[in-house]
Order: sequence, then C-alpha cells, then structure tokens
Amino acid sequence: MKKNSSWEPILKCVEERYDAYLDQERRVNRKHIVDNRVHCCLYFVSPTGHKYVSFLFFFLLQIWQSINLFILVACACEQPEGD
Repeated sequence: MKKNSSWEPILKCVEERYDAYLDQERRVNRKHIVDNRVHCCLYFVSPTGHKYVSFLFFFLLQIWQSINLFILVACACEQPEGD
C-alpha cells in the first residue's frame, strides 16, 4: 500500500461481493445461492516493530466495518536441529 487510495479496490471488491449475495438472497428462488463474500481479513503484524502508517489504520477501520478483522502477531520460530 503505497498511496492513500490503494486500499479502495479492496473495499470495493468486498462491497460488490456482499451486494451480489444480497441480490441473490432477495430472489424468490433461493435454492442455488452462491456465497462469494469475504468473511474475514487476516492482518499479520511483524513482532519486530512494524511502523504503522495513518492510512493503514484508516483502511483497517474501513474494512472492520464490513468484515471480521483479525490482527495477528506473526512470529516464525525456529526449532533446534536436535528436536
């Protein structure tokens, strides 16, 4: 995400999928509803000190209003060779 508006296509895709599902649900025949909605967003945070940008917080707030947001601390641990 280099620019302030680079997150807009992501939100637009999420909203379009939700609207398409809602249109299918409004029909009389609801036997063959295809659910292509985005149900959650996993955001991995580096444990070494990730610097947040203000527009990134804005994106997370916007996406949180539409779908479930899980912020995870990503940690890759190595096991010793003897284990």
